[in-house]
Amino acid sequence: MATIEQTADEINEIFEIIRVVYDPTCLSFDPIDTIITNFNKALKHAININFSGIREELHNELSDSNDMQDVIHLAMYSFESILNWKESAIEISLIKESQIKDLVPYFNKLNQLGITYSAQKKDIVIDLFLKLGLRLLKARLDLEKIIDELQKIHEIQQEIESMSRGKIAEYNLKLAPDKIQEFTRVLFNLYNNNYFLPLDNKTPISEVDLIMAFENYLNVDISGNEWFGPEFYFQEDNMLPTPALETPMPISGLSPAQIQNELNAYFTEAAYDYFLEALRNEFKNEKGKNIAILLYVLRNSNPAILDIPHGKMKKFYTLLKAYFNTNIGTYQSIVNFSVSKNTHKEEIKAIQTRVDNMKLPF
Repeated sequence: MATIEQTADEINEIFEIIRVVYDPTCLSFDPIDTIITNFNKALKHAININFSGIREELHNELSDSNDMQDVIHLAMYSFESILNWKESAIEISLIKESQIKDLVPYFNKLNQLGITYSAQKKDIVIDLFLKLGLRLLKARLDLEKIIDELQKIHEIQQEIESMSRGKIAEYNLKLAPDKIQEFTRVLFNLYNNNYFLPLDNKTPISEVDLIMAFENYLNVDISGNEWFGPEFYFQEDNMLPTPALETPMPISGLSPAQIQNELNAYFTEAAYDYFLEALRNEFKNEKGKNIAILLYVLRNSNPAILDIPHGKMKKFYTLLKAYFNTNIGTYQSIVNFSVSKNTHKEEIKAIQTRVDNMKLPF
């Protein structure tokens, strides 16, 4: 696949050959047969021009560059010769008309230089020059389309950056310095309860993604504080309670034995005796996302261990929470978390291993 530099060199070579026609200051004493040979060579180069690889290379430059304008300037500088060639002509008829205007003084120039040619050779030169013009027109239009794409990306990026910078100022908003730590606790609580989703709905969001996003949006330093670090992520007393969006079904008047008995009804014969006790001992400190993955593992085991009938998820959640007697996360954080066997492959494997290796409660 040709690079930007290679393609630019080929195009420049074409123009170096044909400038004897369109540039009145270019004088060549080559015989007509040499001119025809050179034009044939130029036409072969023109036929092989392919900007698909150039588009990919420019987009790669874009992903590595902090300044979109640098990438656009690279394209415009590298292909300056073809971008400036008859730039006002965008139709075949206009290109041919312009080229014919070039050819009249060119043949007059050959006559003045004493270079002889037959009518047949003249027709060959005209035919080759017009064919070159059409190829160069296509190449220029393809290139202009690529540059337009880059320019549109640049404009969108500027608009996004402007929105990011402007939103805070527009609403006269900033984060109180003495509330940064408390705000970060709330963020982690929301994160642990799956309030944030990735834009592509595929790549998992990390704690780092979360902090960087809000640092950028609020123009505030969170990660630079002394209190911020890995241990901060897991401090339960730092986590503020998040109100449930949907109130779970209350369990009133049920004894622990009755709760366990009703919960047992959701588990299949594949669940051995004392399975619920072992499950509680192993997973009593998990919540939200990990509980959702646990339920996924139990439902998709072979044979299935858990079977929650349609419409019974809220009741199951209420029973499980009461039986575990711990904070297993909100109802929404569990049922709204979409487990993917590809995206969450490693987490599913880890939970499955823990289920397989659960110890009996005696």
